[in-house]
Amino acid sequence: MQTSDRISVKLRDVAQPPPAVFHGQKHSRGRLCHTPRFQREKDELNKVMLGIQNSQSFTLIELLVVIAIISILAALLMPALKNAQESARMVKCISNLKQMAAGATMYADDNNGRAITWGGVWWTAPATGVVVMPNTTMGRWLDLLFPYLGNKIEVLECPSQKTLRSEQMPAGYPYRKYTVGYLMNVQAAELWNGNGIALSRYSNIAGKVLFADGSYGGVGSQQTSPDNNWDTLSCRVESYANQIRPISRRHRNGACLAFFDGHVKWMSYTDAMPTAVNALYRDLWDPDEDWSAETPASP
Repeated sequence: MQTSDRISVKLRDVAQPPPAVFHGQKHSRGRLCHTPRFQREKDELNKVMLGIQNSQSFTLIELLVVIAIISILAALLMPALKNAQESARMVKCISNLKQMAAGATMYADDNNGRAITWGGVWWTAPATGVVVMPNTTMGRWLDLLFPYLGNKIEVLECPSQKTLRSEQMPAGYPYRKYTVGYLMNVQAAELWNGNGIALSRYSNIAGKVLFADGSYGGVGSQQTSPDNNWDTLSCRVESYANQIRPISRRHRNGACLAFFDGHVKWMSYTDAMPTAVNALYRDLWDPDEDWSAETPASP
């Protein structure tokens, strides 16, 4: 080969270098080059993507742990939630009793300073309920108080009391699922005629109970659940202490009480419910403090 030919070959080799190889790019023939470095980068990328996929899923153990934590938190929070709900119901109950006490005061102003009457002797038809609790013995006082509450039946219903009604109110009044939840102190009226006692006969009017959360049964025997039976009058003590009509225990083992002066407070069952004609009975439930279980007629 001559010298000129050798020079021509070298120039041709310089003018046409081998195709460049870039990681992940195509060379001049259109085929993807898989160099060792590119393969390593691809493998690393696959590992990262696989890790992301795995991180988005739970194993069975992880799922069980989450469920257990949620169950523990729910168990811790449920009592607090129930207490909050009961507190809200107690606030509503206290509001109801305050309205009832205010209505009773207005009734007394319109009736020569006398407390609400039974409507007649407690076991006779005139004392039987007609509107609020139809055909309920000793329920007439509810009808007499009702107009002073603006005929709002919900004011007479304790939100924690779930005794079902046996009879609906007359036509024209709304349907109500539950009975009223409150009772009146039987000593607020004279036993043998049902007339409301004159407020002037009261000793320590601020300390005497007029209305309270109501239930029915012997002292200490009524249920603590909200679906206990209900009675219209409370604390009738005759010859036997177990004939006392007790207040309810549905509010944290106690009851809300409305006093003749209009204030309302919660008391535990044992602090508010006497078991006989004793000092507790006299101080809370006996308006004239004559130590008698029966309020006599005015002299």
